[in-house]
Amino acid sequence: MQILTNLDHFETACRELQDLLAEARSSSSAAGPIVLAATEEFTTAKKAAEKRIFELVNSKIDDLIETAEYDWSSTYEPPAASPYMQELTRYLSDVMSSVLLGLPVQIKELIYFDALAHISNAILALPLDPSIRRLSPQSVTAFRLDTEHLIDFVRSLDNPVLMEGLDELRQTVDLMAVAKEGEGRAEEEFFDVEKGRKRFGKVDKMNGAELLEKVSQGAEAQKATVAAAAQAASPVEKKSTMNFPAFASRFKKDTS
Repeated sequence: MQILTNLDHFETACRELQDLLAEARSSSSAAGPIVLAATEEFTTAKKAAEKRIFELVNSKIDDLIETAEYDWSSTYEPPAASPYMQELTRYLSDVMSSVLLGLPVQIKELIYFDALAHISNAILALPLDPSIRRLSPQSVTAFRLDTEHLIDFVRSLDNPVLMEGLDELRQTVDLMAVAKEGEGRAEEEFFDVEKGRKRFGKVDKMNGAELLEKVSQGAEAQKATVAAAAQAASPVEKKSTMNFPAFASRFKKDTS
């Protein structure tokens, strides 16, 4: 991080020196900008340092998201965000308040924006995994709790630009939440051009359609399971094979 800060200062110093040299020239015949070779070298080195920081931050993010343990067929609704999401927001907070603290604001925002975009894509990929065929209503609730925890954290940073980077994630999870309620309202709004643009304009059409299908399948599977369990738990009426009047008559005869 310190290397990146130094490179930024050197790049700025070179640009200012170029301007001073251009102003100091006494010969009008030599008009034109002065470009120092060092300026380009510092710019290139700074971009390489930024790329390396992106890689390190995103690698840590990947490690944390890999610990996510969603049970997409769960019938349990958790009361709070998952441990991995709480750890992820703590990491982002630490990065912002310590590691990136000394960087220029523009670079810091760029790194943070890139990290949030990476998080958004990685989280959205979880329920879209081809091996997952259906999403239970409870798992959608758990997924929404986690994304809302992330969104609340970013909102606390009071930076509208960073919030924009989570629009697709927020709207996609909103679509899933509406879909789990059933009644076809999510499909109606999502596929309606005007309504869909207003509420789900950032949602990828293919991804949205796939998630709607998975949520629908999950809700139907759970209804079937509940119905089967209720039927199994209900008492089964069996017709008696005993002829009670005949038995009573025989008992009376035997005791007489």
